[in-house]
Amino acid sequence: MRPVLFVFVFALLCIPSATRHQQPNPNSRDAFATQLFRSLLNQLNKQPVPTSVVLISPASVQKLLAVFYNISSYEYMRPLARDMGMHDAFTLLRESIEMTAARARARLLRQSKDQVNAGMMAYFILPYHVLEFFAKDFDELGSDITAQNYFVYDGGYEIDKRFQYSAQDYFNIAVLPKHQPVVTGLLHDFGFTTHGLEIYSFVKFHAFLGEQFRNVQDLRYARGYFRYADKVKIGHQFIHCKIVELPLYGTKSRRASMLLIMPGKHMQMTALESKILSGNLRSFKDISKQLRFHKVAVRMPSLKFLSKINLGKYIKEMSWIRLHKLFHLELHYRGMFDPPFNRRIQVQRYVQSINMQLHVLGGNAPLSEYMNPLRFFNASKTFDCATSQFLFIVKSADVIYFMGRHRRGSVKDRAHSGQF
Repeated sequence: MRPVLFVFVFALLCIPSATRHQQPNPNSRDAFATQLFRSLLNQLNKQPVPTSVVLISPASVQKLLAVFYNISSYEYMRPLARDMGMHDAFTLLRESIEMTAARARARLLRQSKDQVNAGMMAYFILPYHVLEFFAKDFDELGSDITAQNYFVYDGGYEIDKRFQYSAQDYFNIAVLPKHQPVVTGLLHDFGFTTHGLEIYSFVKFHAFLGEQFRNVQDLRYARGYFRYADKVKIGHQFIHCKIVELPLYGTKSRRASMLLIMPGKHMQMTALESKILSGNLRSFKDISKQLRFHKVAVRMPSLKFLSKINLGKYIKEMSWIRLHKLFHLELHYRGMFDPPFNRRIQVQRYVQSINMQLHVLGGNAPLSEYMNPLRFFNASKTFDCATSQFLFIVKSADVIYFMGRHRRGSVKDRAHSGQF
């Protein structure tokens, strides 16, 4: 009994110190977001007819990564954890205690060694500061901004109840089986059927622009003081482009905002994308620090996007972060599925669907108020992306929630909206 008690006390004393010096790195998260977005854009730019809208949610992907980190194959997910700035202590007390995935709380196990290895001992330890780091994603946006995350799976497997509670309580991710009636409508447009593990992430994001904005037909107009720049320095070079930062009101922290970025004169959109997503860029904080308040006249399209993409094939290319192994190999998922489904399973696809819409607090305005463009754009700075291509980034101080590109389409496709 004494050795067991000693190990138990040792765990309680050592786990905080083992995780104190290795906190998640926001710069690593930015690097992951930019690399994924770049991989996506590189493939889409090769298509004869580029899509009008490209949109991903790297924060949603990273939240699912944190969940996978708890239940996936140890030898492959441990290097991934290091890439993401996580820490694990799986080998610390392998044979004597169980560490629950979400609560990181130790308790004595009374089973034999074989039962331990076959049971919950595949869970890893996520320290509390890592849990808080990922769990707050989307939560800090506040009650006035709707952002819902769903983890929907297929393949005839039964999810362990403890995994559902962990994902819901600590990461705000609803875990739903595909065969449930409530999921039927969500998956109606996909029609995928395979024998492997399929993951569907649905994010509904409805945000609010400030009272300066008015709805005029299919466009948004605003004149006010916004953070703005005609050029920014990235690395050792200056990029001549227009950037305006629009705050998203109604949030708890007042830190969530949207960056709109347009290429400068004589610059192609692909060149702007390459520079903004350059390899030496590790944090979008550097861009925000260079913006200054100016009186800016802004005209932008009504952002109502439905984005749907199979991220698996793009993540496969990101071999530098080791996440591609989830889609190349059969991994042993322990603790996620009920027996007898705790076996080697390959992730067949990871589909992310985003329903995104920006509302305005100022309401609608008659067209007559904005009939004269010369009068409306009588300001020190102008930002008119209603008829131009632009990048947009929804972010807070430490989290990139969404990254997207809007390409003006034909009148038939409706330039202010898109489906991908």
